[in-house]
This record gives sequence, structure tokens and C-alpha cells, in this order.
Amino acid sequence: MKANLDEGSQNAGLVGDVIRTAHRGIELSQKLQAFAGRQKLNRSRFDLNHSVAEVTARLKSTILRDIEVELALLPASCLVAADPEKFQQAVEELIENILQWIIGAGS
Repeated sequence: MKANLDEGSQNAGLVGDVIRTAHRGIELSQKLQAFAGRQKLNRSRFDLNHSVAEVTARLKSTILRDIEVELALLPASCLVAADPEKFQQAVEELIENILQWIIGAGS
């Protein structure tokens, strides 16, 4: 979404704020859950490009069905060591939060 907006536009700044805030919220939530001992992380190596594409494809049949989605993935694999399920859950929540923000901003 951010890639489709002009750098200097007010909406680009707002989308950037939403993304940064969502990332901070996810990090804080994970830290609190880990501190409380309720979150088990199953770290493994996976490709972020593939994982984001999977989440997007899954959401295309539900909340994104009426929205055109264009992914700007890295040209090469981007391997990370993390919990792939937690990562996909975070991406889904980020997409849902952005959609809720857009819907709320449009009304």
C-alpha cells in the first residue's frame, strides 16, 4: 500500500505511522507474552518472501477478496530464523489493522 502512494503525500505518512505502530505493538505483545511464559517460540529458518505470499494468498479468499493486492517482494530469498507461525500471525494482524484503519478513515 505504501509503495503505491507518493512519498510526500499525507496518506504515505499516515500509512508509515500505522506500520510503525503495528510493529511496536507486535513487539510489545510478544515481549509481554514471553515474559509471562505463555508463548513458546518454535524457531526455524524460512523465507520471508514465501511466507508473506502465503499469508496474502490465504487472505485473498476472505478479507482481501475485493481488494487488489500488489506485493513488492525482495528479488532474492530473504531467510530468517524465527517462528514462522508467529510471523504469519503478525502479518495477518497487521493487514487486518491497516484495513480497519482505512475503513475507519473513510467514514
